[in-house]
Amino acid sequence: MAIEQVERLQRKLFLPMSQAPFLTRVVLRNYKSIGVCDVRLGPLTYLVGANGSGKSNFLDALHLVRDALTNTLDNALNERGGLTEVRRRSHGHPTHLDRKSTRLNSS
Repeated sequence: MAIEQVERLQRKLFLPMSQAPFLTRVVLRNYKSIGVCDVRLGPLTYLVGANGSGKSNFLDALHLVRDALTNTLDNALNERGGLTEVRRRSHGHPTHLDRKSTRLNSS
């Protein structure tokens, strides 16, 4: 790899905070304990809630997306025990995940 290519790659990987992509919104449906979730994110966002309210599952959904983007979706799901382990299993609610189940908006 040429030095110029390495320097370009470094600039892409280490952008200043003002230039780095920033998630502005996360929408989840039927992910683990989360039926529906629509969260707008700011530069500093706190997740606050009672025990068992889904804070860790919200973060795991973000980690799932990261893992799927850096590796494969199959691998990311397998690390979590497979699709059946991440689908919501609440009585009376759908248990399927589809392309619309997770959405991320960035600026």
